Amino acid sequence: MSGEHLVFPDKEDIDLLRAVMRAIEEKHPGRFNDAQKVEAFTKTCDQYDDSLPLERFIKRAIINCVWDRPIIDKDILARD
Repeated sequence: MSGEHLVFPDKEDIDLLRAVMRAIEEKHPGRFNDAQKVEAFTKTCDQYDDSLPLERFIKRAIINCVWDRPIIDKDILARD
């Protein structure tokens, strides 16, 4: 495990949030808005209570973002 950059899942860590948002956008360009990315970041922070490798944290945040995204847009469901 040596050589891995460890991060603590702190919801106030703006640099970690930016890294997660950037990684989500790189993996899924244009698919998620900023609110969805922040929600995934927050959910990921809630899942961990100790330091972990940055790569693992980002991977989990991407999974949370994809998993929580509605399959059908709410605007489509609301149409008459």
